[in-house]
Amino acid sequence: LLAGPEDTADSSHLLALAAELERFSPSGRVDVLVLGRQGSVLRHKILSEGRLVKDADPNARMEFEETTIREYLDWKPTHDLAMRSTFAGLRDRFAPKLER
Repeated sequence: LLAGPEDTADSSHLLALAAELERFSPSGRVDVLVLGRQGSVLRHKILSEGRLVKDADPNARMEFEETTIREYLDWKPTHDLAMRSTFAGLRDRFAPKLER
């Protein structure tokens, strides 16, 4: 659901929307969230891997996509560094235990 962070989409509305969409999903599973309330990495992942169901305002969607891509590319080097550090820490902590 594309909406700004200030939007007041309540959880009961989102649950009802998810239930309705699940009827049309081959797997019977959908995830519904307010994209405007998510971080740039998740927004980018959803835009690049998700499926657009309805485009009520193409101009707002294009502006949102442009902003998301710009913010994602600004944040990506920091995100990648943090993920490498996290994985290295996990490897250092758990790999020696696995080798026993």
